[in-house]
Amino acid sequence: RTGADIMARMTDVSAEMVTVIQGVMILLVTAQAFLAGWRHRIVVREATRRKEVPQSEGAA
Repeated sequence: RTGADIMARMTDVSAEMVTVIQGVMILLVTAQAFLAGWRHRIVVREATRRKEVPQSEGAA
């Protein structure tokens, strides 16, 4: 909150706008971390599935 107030005083950007931008940035960083974990689970699941398929069935 202090950073938003300082920026509002130094520029023409309102403190509320700074808070909104900070919220969006936090949301984007969190989404990136969540999606990376989600993608990792999918890759591991697919690799496990391919490993379980016998070679004779996989070649057909």
